Amino acid sequence: MRTKRFLICAFLGTWLFMASTWAADFVRFRFCVLSNQLLSDVQYRSWPKGPEHPPEIIELVKAGTTISMEYEYVGPPTLVFQHPESEGESAFFSFDVSKLNPGCVFVFWRGAPAAPGEKGKWNCAPLNNFEKRFAKNRVAFFNFSGLPLAAKLGKKVYTPLPPFVEGIALSKNFEVAAMAYWPQRDVAVNVWRTTMNFRDGYRYIGMFFPSPRYQKEGRPAVDFKLVTQLADAKEAEKYEPTGPDVEL
Repeated sequence: MRTKRFLICAFLGTWLFMASTWAADFVRFRFCVLSNQLLSDVQYRSWPKGPEHPPEIIELVKAGTTISMEYEYVGPPTLVFQHPESEGESAFFSFDVSKLNPGCVFVFWRGAPAAPGEKGKWNCAPLNNFEKRFAKNRVAFFNFSGLPLAAKLGKKVYTPLPPFVEGIALSKNFEVAAMAYWPQRDVAVNVWRTTMNFRDGYRYIGMFFPSPRYQKEGRPAVDFKLVTQLADAKEAEKYEPTGPDVEL
């Protein structure tokens, strides 16, 4: 009997010690999500009631090409996203959120398919310091395509286009054009061209992603997504909705 009590007390003592240590390492982290195509069946575990209670399973919903609702994570510093495509209980993606700022945006995107009927591999990157990094009345650009693009952004030309371009001042009829090298034909081809009209009081982020469509003979292709977010409500009150803010 004494042995049984001793074992129970020892187990409870160890569990309480681990729980208190774990709780001391807990972080509370807010984030949003966006994706170059519909992202479904992705979830994460959160412990809003503390380590002494079972975790809650949080599903990412409405994750697409606009910034999602805000999610909150409470738990160990490593936030783990899981997905049916990941094997068993292994992580789809994981991030040490203690090194990120609350309010960051996780960007998910699929790579280009290697063959007809296949789907590209998922990728993910956090955009940190979102509110400070992307200024009102400017447009910033990311190149997630994996291709060495040459691009004209407004009046500026980039050869090659870097992974990130700091915010560029808005202008009327802002042109975005991009080219890529096609090795099989030894030529440069146009992969994107559009003209956009912007409005004051917003921040804009243009993102080049790999095309989800298989391209014959290895022809390069990209998709372009423009993320729009209200940055100044008072400024936006001056406008009446008259049509799309962006002309594609």
